[in-house]
Amino acid sequence: MIQIIRDFIRVFFRFGREILIQEFHIRKTLKPLLHRFLIKGDNTFTEKDIRRMCYYARFVPAVSGAAYGTLVNRSLTTTERRLMLLLSAAAPVFDDYFDDKSMMASRLKTMIENPQACIAENAKEKIFLNLLCTISEGVKDMDFFMEVCRKVYQSQVDALMQESADTPAETLRKITMDKGGYSTLLFITLMEYPPVKGDKEAIYYFGGMVQWVDDIFDVYDDTRDGIRTPASTAGDIIELRAEFESGLMELRRLFMNLDLPEGQKQRFLDLQWFFFTRAFVCLEQFSNLEKQYPKPFKPDRYTRKDLICDMEKASNIIKWLKYFYNWKETLKSCD
Repeated sequence: MIQIIRDFIRVFFRFGREILIQEFHIRKTLKPLLHRFLIKGDNTFTEKDIRRMCYYARFVPAVSGAAYGTLVNRSLTTTERRLMLLLSAAAPVFDDYFDDKSMMASRLKTMIENPQACIAENAKEKIFLNLLCTISEGVKDMDFFMEVCRKVYQSQVDALMQESADTPAETLRKITMDKGGYSTLLFITLMEYPPVKGDKEAIYYFGGMVQWVDDIFDVYDDTRDGIRTPASTAGDIIELRAEFESGLMELRRLFMNLDLPEGQKQRFLDLQWFFFTRAFVCLEQFSNLEKQYPKPFKPDRYTRKDLICDMEKASNIIKWLKYFYNWKETLKSCD
């Protein structure tokens, strides 16, 4: 028990250190760049957009990039961190083309394919094109980068099917995995490292499971917005949790099968268990709600307060530690 608590604290501070490093680069590089594109009278790009872009840039590289650096036993280079910072900042603008019905996703594809040749129509497009051009100048394997970019774009096009009640459950699962999987794989295209057999499949799956966590915590918002995910449409929380746990086991299998030193794989997975076990706290909250009504579980029966899981509450942090401990104990029995 004591060792697992130490592991939790160690990973907590390691993750916190990565966040602080990202915060330094955001203040030094990203914020000054973004503020240059604030144009008086152009409401397409505002301080709110800057806050969103900085939020992505703060957390995504710490979860995906730095964690993968742990797997291959090296820190991110300054160039890699800078490119990931810019790509993270571009992500919410990319999402806007699918979330905002007034924006054309087809135009987005044109900008992605050839940002240098596109003429921006407003301030938001100016910053987006600037970010894309800067990123493309630093990418070493442009063919691979563009291949994954197209898959990220297609996964977002497919995600529009989440708004339809006719979309089969298996299609929703594939959309979830593709959205998270290809987005995470895109960040790895910015890193220079020796390829390892099976690593792309493992990274794709890792990203897909990250999307699962996001969807579990976003059940309230997705239900309100009419977005159907495996989490928001789950009629039985016990079954949802079992499927999530099965996904984590598959994630472990994929990474443990990589031809890398055992210690590196274990350190990488410890970082991931720190992140993924948060979802068990949210699932416990849903499970308690489920007892109030006969099954199936229907999120629209509940309030925002019921469905939003506040991970800053001390009680939830204690539960998180408990689930981290229980999960590590579960894995011991699998060895």
